[in-house]
Amino acid sequence: MGKSTDSSGNWLMTYADFITLMLIFFVMLYTLTPGVQKDKFEAIVGVFQKNRGVLEYRSVAKERNPVSADIERAKSWEELQQYIDDQGLSEQVQLDLMQDGIRITLGEAVTFDTYSAELKKAAKELLVKVGDNIRDYTAEDLKLIEIGGHTDNKPIRSNATRYRSNWELGSARATTVLNYLVDNINVSPHYFKASTYGEYRPRVPNDSETARRKNRRVEIHVKYQQDGQADFDPLSGQKIKSMKYEN
Repeated sequence: MGKSTDSSGNWLMTYADFITLMLIFFVMLYTLTPGVQKDKFEAIVGVFQKNRGVLEYRSVAKERNPVSADIERAKSWEELQQYIDDQGLSEQVQLDLMQDGIRITLGEAVTFDTYSAELKKAAKELLVKVGDNIRDYTAEDLKLIEIGGHTDNKPIRSNATRYRSNWELGSARATTVLNYLVDNINVSPHYFKASTYGEYRPRVPNDSETARRKNRRVEIHVKYQQDGQADFDPLSGQKIKSMKYEN
């Protein structure tokens, strides 16, 4: 049996190069596929991280546990939920944890009189509590505070209000809430957005007065940055850094 020569192991280097190139090729295909989730992609690449002979991967994204993040977010809003319960407002105010933040739904009975866009006293006190949570919650970076005005499908009588349509009423109510928050919670106006949906995004069918009452509402959607990505100010075009509060 002949002895192996010094060059007999050269095929291993060629094979290793081939495996590395194939891995890079499939990773590129996967990243270019529409609908790929970043956490799944990182998990796949992470499998190869331990095998440094094939591919060394260093993630620059901050690791995030979705479950623990939801628990942390829920705890941060417990005080507001307790206030809602203590004031007997649970029928009119609802907090919902969302994938990108939290949604606060304010029923008309606690916010405005019929056909009016002037805040009630109880609504002002509640919005101060909402603002306290937005200001004090610093576990995540703020991205956007979107305020949407919703109405029922009953046409507005021209002799009953200054607003010509439900579009205008929803817009006025959303803007009123926005202005009150901007004036009282010391968060940069760059983070705010007001929208009106009129009667066209009801929570329930408008088939009774009870149902229509549920549809007359203002929703405050507090959104946080995902994976540390900063947003942009649509007016200046500049990147908005992490959440900062005005003194």
